[in-house]
Amino acid sequence: MNEPLQANDIFKIIIFLCFQSILTIFIVGLIPAILLITGYCLMRRESNIEVLNKFSNLINSYINIVYVCIVIWGVSAFFLYCIEENGKINIEGILIFGSILLLMLATTYLYEFTIEKCFFEVLLNHREWIEKNGIFSYDQSKTTQMNIFKSENLKSYSVADELLKWKKLKDEGLVTNEEYEIMKKKILEK
Repeated sequence: MNEPLQANDIFKIIIFLCFQSILTIFIVGLIPAILLITGYCLMRRESNIEVLNKFSNLINSYINIVYVCIVIWGVSAFFLYCIEENGKINIEGILIFGSILLLMLATTYLYEFTIEKCFFEVLLNHREWIEKNGIFSYDQSKTTQMNIFKSENLKSYSVADELLKWKKLKDEGLVTNEEYEIMKKKILEK
């Protein structure tokens, strides 16, 4: 869809970015943040959201590695801290490390869910707009053509004055040559 993100979509992205900043410090690490920033910058440069999809696959692979590392850490912690030298199982250790393990797995899953639902899905729903304008842009002048003569209630004007105004705007770089030519044609047709 070729329209700016709605408030609820921006809210989802902000939630994801807050969650990303917290998890960067703790569990998931800095690598997904670097991949997201790199993917977004390349997507803007190429004006193609498929670039960001490739980085999404890299992030998903990284998250799978994080899952494996958490499980390995949990098993190691179990054998190191939950089994005493005499072979007895330390119930307190199992509860502590089991809780930490579950918390880490749940947090990683929550991260995976938020990146998918609050970031990538939102971007894909506004694919055309984001490819042309970026995430937080509301400037529709890039995608909609200027239409000065929208209203029929315009006061009378001098064709020469209007042409001079548009020439000045073009010379100042406020409108493109193409926009100037379109408006010149419309003014001369009136």
